[in-house]
Amino acid sequence: MLATGKQGVITTPHPAATEAGAAALKDGGSAIDAMIAASATLAAVYPHMTGIGGDALWLLNDGRIRTIMGYGQAGQALPSGGITQRGPGAVATTAAALASWQTALNISRHEWHSSLTLPRLLEHSIHWARTGSAVSESQSFWIKQRKQLLATLPDLAPLCRNPDGSFLDTGDIMVQSQLGNSLEQLAKRGINDFY
Repeated sequence: MLATGKQGVITTPHPAATEAGAAALKDGGSAIDAMIAASATLAAVYPHMTGIGGDALWLLNDGRIRTIMGYGQAGQALPSGGITQRGPGAVATTAAALASWQTALNISRHEWHSSLTLPRLLEHSIHWARTGSAVSESQSFWIKQRKQLLATLPDLAPLCRNPDGSFLDTGDIMVQSQLGNSLEQLAKRGINDFY
């Protein structure tokens, strides 16, 4: 299937993220702006696959092909207890996604001449994090696959459980108020405030 358009095209695994990216394009933003709006929204509505504390790889083509690598080694040496299946000893990369956003935004502003602001790009993600979104079939599938493991990780409860303690299922509403607060802070103070 071939998709074409005169004002841009964007696709993501979740409609809310696609809408956020399309809105950035409609407002005159660049493809980079659209991707940041979509990526931030994915963190709010599709958290089992992406988040602001992860890593990222960008491929940009504006007549020349460039990459932005927002990842790296987590440390110089193995953790004291060795590499573990879960937890801090399992971390394989640094939280560099947001640093890659800043690098990409610099290109968008200074080379591609976009004027959209970071607060504008994060509007949709803040909205969805605070008001909540329906759990997708994909997220529900992975929650069910990992119930035993999730039972041992209480910090993940906001992404996996209802207020009554039951596991989230397709269509349940997931609210991430702390993520909304973090995104709002980034919108006010800038991406580097994350670090």
